[in-house]
Amino acid sequence: MYGKIMNAHGTIVRYFVIGVSASCIDVGAFAVLFNLFGYSSLQATTASVLIATIWAFSLNAFLNFKVSDFLPVRLALYLAVSGSGLVTSICLLYVFGGHFGINENIVKIASLPLIFVQQYLLNKHVTFRVLGRVASEATTT
Repeated sequence: MYGKIMNAHGTIVRYFVIGVSASCIDVGAFAVLFNLFGYSSLQATTASVLIATIWAFSLNAFLNFKVSDFLPVRLALYLAVSGSGLVTSICLLYVFGGHFGINENIVKIASLPLIFVQQYLLNKHVTFRVLGRVASEATTT
């Protein structure tokens, strides 16, 4: 059963596990920066997302998608995808935390599933898949 799931859906399962580890780093860094050091929620989420992004990119590139070519370009694309998640997170914190008064810690955690789906689809179809295909086609023409 495990083998069947990993063969059919291995990339998303590994992406999820890596994402969980990155989310723990993200939420942990956010909590430390926001609750202990007094950074604003927007400053704390910016820093925590960047730390988690570098962690997740490294694991996804080498362990999940198994790519080592064009790493600077892939990292730039990955950071752009992460930036889209950061914008989503900031907007949700601003609206639900700032305007509706919901605790920012809860908003941060509740936003993670939406951001997971958004980033998986962008990374799968742009950062790690299309780039390799486009690069190989460019070198053969």
